[in-house]
Amino acid sequence: MITLNVNGKTHEVDADPATPLLYVLRNDLKLNGAKFGCGLGQCGACTVMVDGGLGRLRACSSVRRRARLTWWSRWMTTCHRICTRR
Repeated sequence: MITLNVNGKTHEVDADPATPLLYVLRNDLKLNGAKFGCGLGQCGACTVMVDGGLGRLRACSSVRRRARLTWWSRWMTTCHRICTRR
C-alpha cells in the first residue's frame, strides 16, 4: 500500500512496484487526463507536474522501483487540477 498526494488529495493505493504511474492514475484513481501516447515518455501526453510545477514526470515510463523522482512521496498535479482552478 502506498500513499499518493494527487491534485491536493491523499490516496491510498495498492499497486505493484512495477506498475507505471500512468496506470495508477488512470485505473486506480480514475484520473484520465494523463494520456498514453508513445509509451516512451517522449511525446509528453502523460506528463504530470511534481511538487507544484518544480518538476515534471513522464507517467507512462515512471515505475515506482526505478523512478528518479520518488513519485510516491511527492505532490503531483494532473491536468484535472489545472483545469478546475480559477
